[in-house]
Amino acid sequence: MARGIDAMRRHIGKSVVVKIKNEDGTYDEIELKPLKMRYFPEFWSLFESFVDIDMQKEPTAQDMVKAMNKKTIETLCNLMKTSLQETYPDAEEAMIEQFISENFFELIDKFFEVNLPSIPESGRIVKVNSKGNRKDNVR
Repeated sequence: MARGIDAMRRHIGKSVVVKIKNEDGTYDEIELKPLKMRYFPEFWSLFESFVDIDMQKEPTAQDMVKAMNKKTIETLCNLMKTSLQETYPDAEEAMIEQFISENFFELIDKFFEVNLPSIPESGRIVKVNSKGNRKDNVR
């Protein structure tokens, strides 16, 4: 039982690093932690705006602009703010809001990266039974 709990701990809370370029060409690194589960319904609601984008090809800037309505932008900003507040609990709210405003496009890709679950390389869902044996193609 403890082994399973230890395994879960190894696979939660993994953050990503956002690199923000300074005027002198150096970079600052900002850590971004994933959202907690209670925010997932709101996070997944963002994808309603992106359903018309062909994800088989690289989305264009025009595709993204069309998808970004007011509600989507508000939700995205609020969730990024929540994520940064979780990562940096001592940071002032006004500073976080200004940081998001000035670095929105640098943050957005990494925000989705840290919050989207990864799909196994095989593209299949894999289930491990109680004996530790894998069962592929579980539906």
